[in-house]
Amino acid sequence: MSIGFQCSASSKPSSAIYNWQATFSVTSEGNSCSATDPACGNMCTNVTSAGTGVVQSPNFPADYGSKSKICKVIIIVPAGKRIRLTFTTFNLETGKGSIKGNDRITTYLDSVTGSTIPDVVTTTSNVMLLQFISSRSTKPNTAIYNWQATYTAV
Repeated sequence: MSIGFQCSASSKPSSAIYNWQATFSVTSEGNSCSATDPACGNMCTNVTSAGTGVVQSPNFPADYGSKSKICKVIIIVPAGKRIRLTFTTFNLETGKGSIKGNDRITTYLDSVTGSTIPDVVTTTSNVMLLQFISSRSTKPNTAIYNWQATYTAV
């Protein structure tokens, strides 16, 4: 969850008081996988109540495209579990496409790029943020760049 507060110079009377308050609660400790930007499409598939699923590049198995984008995916498995992420396909345009992956404390994938499948990642918590970043591509029209990974609650 992220909450932002922004204010700017005001011409309010010195006696005026402005404030705000928010209340939140956890309503479920289930499983989820979701992209934070609808423009990135459906990056999560086969999500189960057991804490498994697939996360993949936009348009998978087709090419993820040549436009610049930042796609963020949040994976949550049941409390007390960790996430094991295993890439099954990994072909990113070197220097133009990369993946970052972290939980609340640790960075597991730090701008990985290219075509070498990253090692299996196991988080220390039940939440993981994946960020897929692509810059304007210079690839030939015949090249197909994409990626896919499975995740499991362990």
